[in-house]
Amino acid sequence: MPDSPQIPFSALMTLLRRHLQAALAGAGISLSPPQGQLLGLIAASPGISPQALAAATGRDKAQITRHLAALEAYIQRQSDPKDARRQCLSLNQQGQSLAIAYAKVRQQAQAAAFAPLTDAERQQLAALIGKCLAPGAEPGNSAS
Repeated sequence: MPDSPQIPFSALMTLLRRHLQAALAGAGISLSPPQGQLLGLIAASPGISPQALAAATGRDKAQITRHLAALEAYIQRQSDPKDARRQCLSLNQQGQSLAIAYAKVRQQAQAAAFAPLTDAERQQLAALIGKCLAPGAEPGNSAS
């Protein structure tokens, strides 16, 4: 099945992961990519709940709980004033600094992974990926 898009996409995901892991190690950042993703989401949406993180990442609640436990030194938890059963997450100062550093390293890793492409090719690739990620493109959606 050499023409299957699954083969190049899988290899591309592996390449991106390797670039990111190497860049994180080089920067002395000991976060896994999922942990970095969670820090970024919390930084972008202070007060976000673990349930919203699960929905945004496609991970189950148990995975989110494990990753948040590993990030305890960087996050603050507060009860939602409207619903005491719900937790609101935000980053402390150390977490904010780490989220910024992670985002920079992630951007550098992505730039390295896509360096063989011209600017026009990168723009075209981004547009095509954006089309695949557009609302309604998820599995089970009758519009896809």
